[in-house]
Amino acid sequence: MASLFYGGGNYIITDTTSYSFTTNFLSDLGRLSSHSGNSNITSFIYFFIGMSALGFGAYHFIFLCANYFEPQFPRIYIIAKLLALFGIICTIGIIVTPADVKSLYLLHNTFAYWVFYTDLKILALFTWFFFRIKDYFVARILLISTILIGLYIFFLEYGPQPWMDYQALRLHATAQKLAVLVLVIAVWTMTASKKLSYDKIN
Repeated sequence: MASLFYGGGNYIITDTTSYSFTTNFLSDLGRLSSHSGNSNITSFIYFFIGMSALGFGAYHFIFLCANYFEPQFPRIYIIAKLLALFGIICTIGIIVTPADVKSLYLLHNTFAYWVFYTDLKILALFTWFFFRIKDYFVARILLISTILIGLYIFFLEYGPQPWMDYQALRLHATAQKLAVLVLVIAVWTMTASKKLSYDKIN
């Protein structure tokens, strides 16, 4: 919904009139004013609601899922819970630091980076968890997800900066969407595990 109300523009071309999957970042939806200079409050409200629900829902599930592993791995399960809590903090950080507020821009980028670093650690940890309990289907999906998120982080660190040219922007914006999709699929796969049940993770 937020994309329908986006005020337009991106890092390279500021006079577009709508949101683009390949040239706008997800956090563009959370700007108070769009790249075109138009008010983006309606989009921000929907972004706030959507990101809050997605972030809290996913990390809350991961937090609860760690309970299943407490008897076998009492110390490592605590790390999983702490990572889930940190993921929630980073998600909130992204929401409350709009990228167009200059004083918050660096903080916004820091939270955005650390969300993916945290997700990488969570995916790696739960890959190990699921291999240990012999749920190989989920473990393989999580392993693939870990590798893909690792590649995305490598691209963030060593790839071209998105504001360098239009092609670099397209690569960054598209890769971000695909990385988020990978994370959604990974969490959904965990919820479908036959070895987990709601009573076990609560």
